[in-house]
Amino acid sequence: MTDRFAELHAKSAFSFLRATATPEALVARAMELGLRGLALVDEGSLSGAVRFIRAAEAAQLPALLGVEFEMADPAVPDIDGIVLPLPRPRGADADAAVLDGVARQPLPQRQRRPLDELVPHADRRGVADAELGPRLVALAVDERGYRSLARLLSRSNLEASKGVTRLRHALLEDHLREYPGSLILIAPFDESEIARRLAAGDRAGARAVVERLAATALRGALHLELSNRQLRGDAWLLDEVVALAHAEQ
Repeated sequence: MTDRFAELHAKSAFSFLRATATPEALVARAMELGLRGLALVDEGSLSGAVRFIRAAEAAQLPALLGVEFEMADPAVPDIDGIVLPLPRPRGADADAAVLDGVARQPLPQRQRRPLDELVPHADRRGVADAELGPRLVALAVDERGYRSLARLLSRSNLEASKGVTRLRHALLEDHLREYPGSLILIAPFDESEIARRLAAGDRAGARAVVERLAATALRGALHLELSNRQLRGDAWLLDEVVALAHAEQ
C-alpha cells in the first residue's frame, strides 16, 4: 500500500458512552492496521491526551490531538422555521429522502431543546444524539495548536454547565482571531450542521455554514469529513458533501 490512511477522528473511552477503547488500545490497533497516523478526538475532553501521546511515541506512530465540540448555536439562521438539530433520514426511503435539495417527506414533528439551552449532563439520559447540538472537530497540528486547543476548551467549559462542553461560534471566531492558524476545523460526516442541513434539503444553508466555518478557520484550514460505512442513507450524503466541497473550491 503506497498511500496509507491516517485516522483523524478516533474516540477513546474518555468519550463517555461513545467509545470503549483505551488510548493505548487505539494506538495498538492503528499499528496493527498499518495506519499512517492517528488523531485522538474525544468529546469535549483532552483527558486521554497524555496516555495517548505516550503510547504513540512508544510505538513511533505519528499522533495528533483534537476535541469534538458540541455546538451551542447554529452557524447560520434556519430556514422556514426549521430548528436544528435535525435527525438524519432512516428506513427504506433514506437513500432517496432528499431530491434536488428538497426533502421528499416533511420533517418529523418532535420536541427539541433550543440550541441555546444548556442541558446538564445528568439530564442527557434518553436524549438522542440527533437532538443534541451539531458537532465540530478542532484539531491541533503542533505544540502551539495544542495550547490553543486547551485554552479554547477551557473557555467553552467556563460558559457551559457542569459536565457539558458546548461551543458558541462567536467564541470560536474570537479565539481564532487571537490564535490564527492554530487549529484545523473538521466537519464530521453525519453529525455536523452541514450534514443535518443537507438531510433537511437545505443546500443553501449547508453552503452558508461552510462559508462561515472557512472564514473562521482562515488559511483554508477547514475540511469536510467523508465516510463510506456502507450504511443505509450514507450514499446520498456522501454525494452531497462531495458536491458541496467541489462547489466551495
